Amino acid sequence: MMNYEALPTACMTSIWTCGYSGVKRCNDLVLYTDWTKSAGNITDAEEKEYLEQARLLRVYYYSWLWKFWGNIVYYEKNLEDPYLGTQFTADEVYSKMITDLEGAIAIDVLPMRQPDSKAGYLTKAFAYMVYAELVMYQKDEGRYATALQYMKDIIGSTEYDLVEDYTTIFKPAGEWSKESIFEITYRADGQVRSYDNVLGAGGTILPQLIGPYEMTEGADDHKAGWGFAPVRKETYDMFNASEPGYYDVVLMDLRMPVMDGITAAKEIRRSQRPDAGDIPIIALTANAFESDVNESLKSGMNAHLSKPADSDKLYETLKYYIKNRGR
Repeated sequence: MMNYEALPTACMTSIWTCGYSGVKRCNDLVLYTDWTKSAGNITDAEEKEYLEQARLLRVYYYSWLWKFWGNIVYYEKNLEDPYLGTQFTADEVYSKMITDLEGAIAIDVLPMRQPDSKAGYLTKAFAYMVYAELVMYQKDEGRYATALQYMKDIIGSTEYDLVEDYTTIFKPAGEWSKESIFEITYRADGQVRSYDNVLGAGGTILPQLIGPYEMTEGADDHKAGWGFAPVRKETYDMFNASEPGYYDVVLMDLRMPVMDGITAAKEIRRSQRPDAGDIPIIALTANAFESDVNESLKSGMNAHLSKPADSDKLYETLKYYIKNRGR
C-alpha cells in the first residue's frame, strides 16, 4: 500500500470483512431504531441521534470498500439468503454514499463536538470531514463549495485546535485531544492493544505500528512505537531508479523501517547520480530536539522541519530550495 502497489487482489483483505461487518451493524441499527421507536421505547430525539450516527458510520465503512475495490455491492437493507447483491460501478457507489451522507447531515442533531463523557460518539465535525474527503476523492467539483464551507464551520466553531505538543497524540492521555475529530483507536477500560484482540474495543495494534520509534509511556499498556508506515526502503530505491532531475525535492521522515531517514539521506548524497549532490532533502519529522536538527543537517539534508508542519513555513522552505537548487 505504501508505494501505491495495492490492487483489489493484493491489499489488506481484512478491510473487506470489517467494512461489510460494519455496514451490516449500521443497517441493523437503522432497523432496530425503527422497531424501538414504534414500541415507544425511545424518544424522537434519540431516534434522530441513532439514525444520524448509523447512517454516517455506514458511509464511513462503505468509503473504505469503495476506495480499495471501486465496483462493490451496495445495500442499505441487509441481504437475505442466498445473500447476493447488486454490484455497482465506483461512480454509482459514490452517488449512493454521498446521497446517504447528505441525508444524515440533514438530520442535524449531532453537536460539533461531543463532551468528554461521550468521547467516541460521532459528531457534526466527523460528518463534515467525511463529506470533504469523499468529495475531494471523487473530484466532485459541484460539491467543492459545500465541502469548503464545512471546513470553515469546523474551524469557526473553535471547538478544535492544534495541540501544543504533537507527540502527545500518540499516548493514551493524548487520545481525544482538542485536535481529534474522530479516532478509531479509543481505548475502552480493560482493553489492551495487542494482536490478540485487534477487532476488540480499543484493541487495535495500529498505534504501536506507526507510533514514534522506541517511545514509551510509563507502566501503562501503550507499547513503544515501531516507527512503521511513513516510507519503506523501496521509496528510497525509487530515487535511484528515476532519471536524473525527475524529482524536485525529497521530504524525509527520520523514523522508517529497514532504513531510517538519516541513513537514506547519506546514501542519496553518496550515490553516483548527477543530481545526488544538489537535490534538496528536507527532514519533516516529529523529532524536534536540537540534536535531531543537527543530525539531519550533518547527514546532508538541507533543512529540518518539525511536525505538526507549519504550512506557510513548509511552502516557503520548498520554494526556496527548489528555486535555489544547485546554487
